[in-house]
Amino acid sequence: MQTAFAMIRGERRIFYRFWCLIMSAVDVSLLLMFLALPGLFLLAGIYDVLTTRIPDWISVLLIVFFCLYAWLQSFTWANFGLHWGVAFIVFVAGFVAFTLRWMGGGDGKLASAGALWFGPDLAPSFIILSFMFGGLLVLAVYVMRSITLPNIVQQQSWLMRWIKGGEGLPFGLAMAGAVFALLYIEH
Repeated sequence: MQTAFAMIRGERRIFYRFWCLIMSAVDVSLLLMFLALPGLFLLAGIYDVLTTRIPDWISVLLIVFFCLYAWLQSFTWANFGLHWGVAFIVFVAGFVAFTLRWMGGGDGKLASAGALWFGPDLAPSFIILSFMFGGLLVLAVYVMRSITLPNIVQQQSWLMRWIKGGEGLPFGLAMAGAVFALLYIEH
């Protein structure tokens, strides 16, 4: 019986050594930048498309992962502060846009989390690309309103909400497109 337990412990050691070898070869900060950031934005876009809501936990995870990324990249306090300053400015602008009913509250929080990640250098590009993708989304909805849609499209209640104009457009999807474009352009 003890040999079976010894064998299991030996397998655990092998797995542990393999895991350490993999993790030493992988830069965790790059995993955060190229998996967590676009993955969470894509998830936010999907939530926004299907429910016209962006859960707060997505923005919170983006902030937590940014703090981890900044620590792994050894950000200086000044650089860290600049990122937070840009995020605060975007948050205030999102709050104003929310009070004027130009965009949803989740969109503003998601935009500020994106600005936190991209910082003073790339946050303006992120915002501009988000507006560009948002404009393409508006154009697509405008075209869909002007044509007769197939029955299979008309049966999709989540899609018909935007086409009929009952609810706002999923700007989270536009921001997800901006994140993917920006990561593609810059890296």
